[in-house]
Amino acid sequence: MMLMVKAMQIKVGNPLRKLVLLKLADNASDQGECWPSYQYIADQCEISKRSVMSHIDDLCQSGLLKKVFRKGPKGNSTNIYILTLPSAGDSLPSAGDSLGGSAGAAPRISHSFEPVNEPNSLSGREGFMSEAAKRRIGISPGGEIPLPPMFKPNEEHIAMAREKGVSIETELLNFKDYHAARGTMLLDWNSAFRVWIRNARVNPLTRKQRSEPETPHWNSREGWEDFL
Repeated sequence: MMLMVKAMQIKVGNPLRKLVLLKLADNASDQGECWPSYQYIADQCEISKRSVMSHIDDLCQSGLLKKVFRKGPKGNSTNIYILTLPSAGDSLPSAGDSLGGSAGAAPRISHSFEPVNEPNSLSGREGFMSEAAKRRIGISPGGEIPLPPMFKPNEEHIAMAREKGVSIETELLNFKDYHAARGTMLLDWNSAFRVWIRNARVNPLTRKQRSEPETPHWNSREGWEDFL
């Protein structure tokens, strides 16, 4: 809980970077350690995996985060993130012991690498994040966020558009323009885009071309087959 308080008070100069920092703080143990994957953070923050990697590197360079590589028993590697927020040792006595020692000392981590099951709320603790704090990082008091700049269709969206016979590129452009013009704030943009595709209008000519075979020209070989 104290890590979330400290993370909320820190200015990082970028709302999405702040969101990544809050997600790490929410996942972290009392010692400030966590090990979520890049993709997990990207899914939770609704940004791209590349953006997550970039923001984590920036947090490391600013001294707010340490990234340690740990090899597993099968040779696979895991990123261990250690939050090094200002005055963490004063407020979290156990964190100072965990983060201290020589540079080569390995961080103390949990022996379990099972996925972390989290609630759907951003803070992970109902009512913990104040309304003013949410506004400072561009999130509404109800938890809604604006359309992420890197939002893109997933496989389900693409399959729905193909089945309905609409262009996924055109619908995505119209979807972004519509909500950007209105400043829409939503909790689940993936669900919103599914509804958008479901309600998309299909060009009658396109539907006819998909449902009816092309009629051969009357003076072609195919056109004379039934006559002869």
